[in-house]
Amino acid sequence: MTSRWVMVDDADPIVQYGSGWTAHSNVQDNPGNWGPPFDGTEHTTDRNTTVSLTFTGTSIIVLGKLDGNNATGRPDPYWDCSLDGEPIPRSGYSTSFTGHWIFCNRQNIPDGGHTFTLTTSTSGARTISVDQFQYLASPTINIDNAKVQIDTDSVRYSPGWESDSRYSHTYQTGASAVLDFVGISLQWYGFVPSISTANGPSTAGYKIDGGEEVNFTLAGIPAGSPAGGFSNVLMFETPRLSPGRHQLEVTHYGSSASTPLSVDYIFIQNATIPSGSSTSSSSSSTASGSVIPDSSSTTGSTSGSSSTTSTGTGLPINNVAESEKSTPVGAIVGGVIGGIACSSSSASSCYSSGAADDTAAPSSTNSPTAILLQR
Repeated sequence: MTSRWVMVDDADPIVQYGSGWTAHSNVQDNPGNWGPPFDGTEHTTDRNTTVSLTFTGTSIIVLGKLDGNNATGRPDPYWDCSLDGEPIPRSGYSTSFTGHWIFCNRQNIPDGGHTFTLTTSTSGARTISVDQFQYLASPTINIDNAKVQIDTDSVRYSPGWESDSRYSHTYQTGASAVLDFVGISLQWYGFVPSISTANGPSTAGYKIDGGEEVNFTLAGIPAGSPAGGFSNVLMFETPRLSPGRHQLEVTHYGSSASTPLSVDYIFIQNATIPSGSSTSSSSSSTASGSVIPDSSSTTGSTSGSSSTTSTGTGLPINNVAESEKSTPVGAIVGGVIGGIACSSSSASSCYSSGAADDTAAPSSTNSPTAILLQR
């Protein structure tokens, strides 16, 4: 079996917190222009405490929100990381209020069971928040119900798409992208470039298994925003689907004068395919088991009309200068997506992650597709 990157949200009960943590939901702030926490949840503390995750795999990344200060020469808050009781290097420090911050990232550890622990150190005047963990799961364990990020190389593009080292996008009316996957839900994240500052919003739509199209809005960058583009933009998410194979088709209805449709990374909620279930797609390349939370932003009836409208999506949620933009943590590089085959016999997941690294990232299609630039 192939190793997959699994994302564990801070709200997952397998994450073990010491005393002094406060759980938050519906968090939509955008500190440091890196976007809100995944699924709007985070655990925050201003205490000296710990948080741990036990996993089976070969790499581990933890990220969250940092309200850093170094005015006295002693960073506050601060943290230490350990793996199986042994210290591991920290990533860099920021003195600005920053989200999606990599606290620690350890690659190429021996395959097997491990416990990662983050220990906080704070004066009580500043806070530190945990958003999510990402680990490269051992190929021998069952991750049928895990939350995973697919390799966007599984997406098939029509003519009219452009790609760079970060993401793929299109301004062309009618350009489409198709993804075959195994799972029960999907989230599509993109990037809105700075050129959209002068452009109006546009629309796009998606279909699941050739069904009714659901329209959604691609919002431009709000007036007065700093120069640069928005990352970690949730373009749309599907409602809960039946377990099994599905085909997603996304179509852009905007133009060169409006916000483009883009893809940076995709989450799919993995699920075991029921015995005897039929496939909805004839493609031989199926992305299996990317995880996504079971919360749909689509509204409207799914019958009785030609399309429904997705609300609360396409909102730019992460601003970063284009010259500095780097793959979002837990995100796949939005590069050309072309055909990595994932296991279709079980909902094993395709996932990729970005992160600042204390060691060299393994050179492999199973490693994070992009390591977040050190900040």
